[in-house]
Amino acid sequence: MKRAFTLVELLVVTAILAVLAAVLLPVFAQAKAEAQKRACFDNVRKLGAAMNLYLGDSQDAYPNTQTTSLWIGRHIRWPLMPYLGTQAATGGRDGNPLACPSDPGRDNFEGASYFYSSAFFRATEELEQLTVLDLITPRTCSTCVTHTKSEVIEPSKKILFSEWLNAHAYASQPTGPWGKTDFLTGWIPGPERWSGSRNHCFADGHAMYLTARRQFPSHLDTPDANLTPGGVTGIDIRKP
Repeated sequence: MKRAFTLVELLVVTAILAVLAAVLLPVFAQAKAEAQKRACFDNVRKLGAAMNLYLGDSQDAYPNTQTTSLWIGRHIRWPLMPYLGTQAATGGRDGNPLACPSDPGRDNFEGASYFYSSAFFRATEELEQLTVLDLITPRTCSTCVTHTKSEVIEPSKKILFSEWLNAHAYASQPTGPWGKTDFLTGWIPGPERWSGSRNHCFADGHAMYLTARRQFPSHLDTPDANLTPGGVTGIDIRKP
């Protein structure tokens, strides 16, 4: 005669499985987050390598298309596309070095999660006067400047590419360096702008994972490398 499980035994097994799930699921989630962070890190490093190839073909001059929106990832992809591979123009996730898997909004900007610092194509005195609205508004830029590699005084401290969102270790939600994800509600930097961490590529080509608080504040008191004090000659990283 076959013996069936009793109700008590089933409840005990269910309880054990629930405990194991409670223990293992956070571990799996953390491992997934670490893998995504590493993929984002590798992507931003690829952008730095592509820029280095671009500089070799442009007499060490950084991209400048005379548009204020060149800093946005979907726009900088075009000057760098020959050095990134054809899929960089598709906006898709697979094989796209512009898409960070930790970025929940990557599909909203044609698969672009990173930005190219506007300090590399705008005049320093202009950057120090820009508001958030000025930065985000696309227009033809007659005052844009073609900066060269030799103008960067401390390339190991000047961010060239960065993740837009603080999509790692954030407080409540991933946000941009202004502390907002809904830019239509206002243009004043929000309280969470200094939370979370990002992967960055610096002008010397090295990549680094930094908390927002390790970044040098812009003139708007935000961790925004687009508005670096001193422009292309300034620095974006401060001492721990």
